[in-house]
Amino acid sequence: MGSITRSFANNILTSGKFDAAQLNGTLPALDGSSLTGLSPDYELLSNTSISAAGVVEITTAFTDTTYTNFFILGSGINMVTDNNSFRYNFINNSGGIVADTNYYWAGVGQRDTGSAVDFGASGTSYGLMIDNNSNTGQSINFTMTVYKPYISGHFTSFVSQAGGRRSGGGANHVNTGGYINTSDQVKGIRFLMGSGNISAGNLFVFGIRDS
Repeated sequence: MGSITRSFANNILTSGKFDAAQLNGTLPALDGSSLTGLSPDYELLSNTSISAAGVVEITTAFTDTTYTNFFILGSGINMVTDNNSFRYNFINNSGGIVADTNYYWAGVGQRDTGSAVDFGASGTSYGLMIDNNSNTGQSINFTMTVYKPYISGHFTSFVSQAGGRRSGGGANHVNTGGYINTSDQVKGIRFLMGSGNISAGNLFVFGIRDS
């Protein structure tokens, strides 16, 4: 099993993207058995297995003060309701959901054989990672980097890359980035669908070392 190089880690820190050309060998297994194959710049903090849930909360995802920035890997996310959107909310340091009109995000990508994805919004009550997802075949896999969530006085920013099976059977791929319009400390995150339950998947949270 190859290891992920430092250049790959540096690329994530600056862009939030995977670049296949920067991988040495293959990615580690996504069942948690080989996640020690990641660069030493990453430390696995938690692995949440999803069976059936309306929302999935990782309430202390960002509270380890050893780290400033965090990386989330979502594997095999599936849902009950077809043609759905995958969303998230952050959890503030008091345990409340950051909602109201705090989310600013924009995404670009591609569907099927070339149809462009171009979406975004200002002042929504949630962040949107990817939409038009299928409820068959574990349709969503994603990576997400969250910047300075637990640092008081900073606006938490995020970038993500998501892809998989679109409703109707086509491919679906989106890159999204944005921020939440509050400088409160953010200690956790929750994931949910636009409607219905999440039915399967794993969420791995990593701390990114500063040096």
